[in-house]
Order: sequence, then structure tokens, then C-alpha cells
Amino acid sequence: MFGYTARHIIMKSRTEHSPDACDKNDTAYETDGWYIDLEFNFECLMNQRPVSRQTPQQPAGGCQDTMRFRRVGTAKLGYPVLVTTRFYGTDGKVQTEMTQEVVSLSRATLDAALFDVPAGYTETQNPQELYDMAGMMQAMQRANRDNSNDESGASSTQPNANDRGGMNTPAALGAKQPGAIRVGVVRVGNKTTQSLDAGNLRVTLIAAISGGGVEAIPLDETAPDAAQAEAKQKDCDYVLFTDVSGLKQSTANKIGGLLGRATGATSGADRFEAKLDYTLVPVAGGAPTQAAASAKEDGGADVSLNAALRKEAQAVLAKVRK
Repeated sequence: MFGYTARHIIMKSRTEHSPDACDKNDTAYETDGWYIDLEFNFECLMNQRPVSRQTPQQPAGGCQDTMRFRRVGTAKLGYPVLVTTRFYGTDGKVQTEMTQEVVSLSRATLDAALFDVPAGYTETQNPQELYDMAGMMQAMQRANRDNSNDESGASSTQPNANDRGGMNTPAALGAKQPGAIRVGVVRVGNKTTQSLDAGNLRVTLIAAISGGGVEAIPLDETAPDAAQAEAKQKDCDYVLFTDVSGLKQSTANKIGGLLGRATGATSGADRFEAKLDYTLVPVAGGAPTQAAASAKEDGGADVSLNAALRKEAQAVLAKVRK
């Protein structure tokens, strides 16, 4: 396969619970695959140290199972080029089947131009030069006020008297730089049942948008008309509304968790799929842009959310710079 000698290996795994186990869910699956010996000049995720974590069935402070693992066979796996995994129900019938296949594999030398420094590149000496630190500080302070309002039960859509006279006024923000594009970022909404830190999500979004002639600032108002009026007052060119519309653990990751528990390996990272719905509205008028951004990453819900926010920011930047 692809010029390599492939090994055909079938691996069968099952978990069995003892009568006094906390988790009484038995599982069974098998992988039927072809593997080759493929050497890499670099390793991305291979060297991550496993992180010990509890399974979802074993919450902290509750019933804790002792896991014992036994392996029979010493087959060498290698790099998978075609693998089918089947999960079985208690009735012995296949419940889920998925196939992973490599459709193209090349050892050709890459064009050296791919590694050239891009045009317009400017070297920075420290993070302060890389980021708009003043803008990020403003966003973080605003996020802290958002969180305080949430904890006290106050409405985040109505800033307090200090906000009106503080850093969020146009004077405190400073005049927009000549030729700059300013985006007013409304507080991130949450349409899921998950508990989210909306303030930090907006900080991430603002930091991802800011730079390269684009300024991102937080807006106090959340209602569309009020946010538009505030954005106009603060000399914004656009208003950005964002909602977290989906956040769930990936089905594939749940399957991977079963694989890890059955073989004694733990990835230390939960894969979540995050989806954002956003609307970019021109302050001067014109048709708004409605779109979505999604990401599926290992490392938990926050990692996927941040990845989706960065994708949204990239799309927003491409739109406002046209």
C-alpha cells in the first residue's frame, strides 16, 4: 500500500464489570486494519504526556472503580492506512462502525517557497509589539465587569454609572487611528445549556480581531438597536454579534475514550465540537453578514470554543478588509 508492505492486524477488546463495580456498562469493539512502517521527521502529538483523569462515570468524591488491564498478543501496529472499527451492543450486534482511510501519501520534497518568509512580514521582539496590549487590557477590564454583573444578578446589557463615565466612553477609548477599521464587539451570547464565561470569550474574540489596521472594542449594549447606536457613538464601522449555538462532546471522542479505557491509555483531553453563529452589521447601513464558525479540538470545551472564535475572527477580518 503506497509502496509499503502493510500488515493486516485485527484487535478485539472488551470491558467487563465486577458485581460491585460503579460503572456497570460493558463494552466490546474490534479494529480491523492495515498498518505500515512510516518514519516521520517530526512529531506533533506523539510526545504529549498522558494526563490522568477520571472517567465521566466516576465523579470526584463519588464511587471510584479500580481498573485492571490485560493484553494478549504482541502485534506491532504502526501507521494506520486503512482501519475499520466496530462497536458491539450487549446483543452482540454491531451498533457503530467507522472507517479511517489514507487516500493519498507522498514522500515528495516540498517546494522551498512554502517556507519563505511571507511578504509584509515584520519581526517583533516581544508580545507587547505583537498585540495591541492597550486594547486587550480594555477588553479584559470590561470582561471582569461582565462577570461581576453576572454574579450579582445585574443585567449585563445596562452598564452602571461608572461605565458611562469610564474607559468605555469614546474619549477613554481614544480616537480611531487614520485609516483604521473599528469593530464593536457585543457580549457573546449563550444558546446552549453549558455554563460559559462570556466575558473571557469576548476577550479572546477581541484579541483575535485586533491588529493590522483593525481595532476591536467591547460594547456595553446587547440589544441590536442599542448596540448600533453605541457603536456609532464610538466611531465603529461594524457591530459584531456572536452566539454560542452548540457545544457538545464529539461522538468520535467518546468512542476514543472507550478505546483508551480498554487498552489502558488515556489521552488526557476531551474532544468537543463548538459552533458559533455570528452577524456582522455595517454601522453605515447595508446588508449584514450572517455566518457560522465551528471547531472540533482535543483539550476540552474551552479549546474548541477558542478555536471557533479564531475562525470567526479570521472571517470577520477578511470581510471588513475588503
